[in-house]
Amino acid sequence: MSIEGISVASNHFMMFEEAQREYYCQMGRLNTFGLENEAHSDSIRKKMFELKDEESMLRECSASELYVIQKQLEQKIDNFLRELDA
Repeated sequence: MSIEGISVASNHFMMFEEAQREYYCQMGRLNTFGLENEAHSDSIRKKMFELKDEESMLRECSASELYVIQKQLEQKIDNFLRELDA
């Protein structure tokens, strides 16, 4: 494998790890919100399962897709929690 190939693979792996870390962070936010707001526990549990399913698909994404997913994830969870809180 060429140096360029190694660099691309390394970049992809780093993007994968960052996206995965963001999923864990957002799962933690959902879990904390669920502990504080038991009335929404079913909705939160459902969203957590959705996130887990999405996270399992990360390995199939390109580095640019991982970047977009990571950047959109926090906003997606913010919107979900805002809807529950309304």
